[in-house]
Amino acid sequence: MTRRAEDLAAHLLEAFRDARRAVGDSRYDPGGWATELADHIVRIGEDRGHGALATAVRDSVKRVATRLDAVTLAATGMAWLGAGVPSVERVLVELVVGAQREVLVTAYSITDGAYRLWEAIEKGATTGVRFRFVVNDLDAQSPGAVATLVRLAHLFPQSFELYDFVPDDTAEPGGLHAKIVVVDRATALVGSANLSHHGLVAAHEMALVVQGPTSEAIGAAVDRLLRSPRVRRRG
Repeated sequence: MTRRAEDLAAHLLEAFRDARRAVGDSRYDPGGWATELADHIVRIGEDRGHGALATAVRDSVKRVATRLDAVTLAATGMAWLGAGVPSVERVLVELVVGAQREVLVTAYSITDGAYRLWEAIEKGATTGVRFRFVVNDLDAQSPGAVATLVRLAHLFPQSFELYDFVPDDTAEPGGLHAKIVVVDRATALVGSANLSHHGLVAAHEMALVVQGPTSEAIGAAVDRLLRSPRVRRRG
């Protein structure tokens, strides 16, 4: 390894460790990775010239960017809001309105009080966006919410699928408590808020909005959930 590569590796290593310290993660020491990358960068510059090096670095950054997530916050409750943090309800409605192909939802508690969200969902279903709702213990939900879900399933049998996560405390204890919305496998909202007026407007809730490859992994997890024997199609 040349002196130039050693210097570059040291800078890369320090930058990486600074980033890890900033997020409180020191589980992985990237020493080998930094050395290999620095050696490769210097070799390209020496063999192909600075123009080729600039192109290689630019292309590498583009490839890395496709594997990174952009993560932002959404919140419910006045004590959380401020500094540009949008409300959970606003983000959910915008995600549903912007959906092009598919919306996956898992919900623990739903009421008909989340009327803005229901309006966005019905509008999306009319355009052919595929909705798949998995609701914990559907029959235990509020009558108004159940009526809305069943109505949508009947109105849009090709684009709105309703599933019941059936309680079974003897075979596999525990219910479905996840609050997840995945749009087009590209963006996911994962948080604490139920799909209710209380959860989306009144309570103090927090959610992460993930744009990137992790949202696809979350969507795949919902796919696995749909194959569970405890999940049954309703409508």
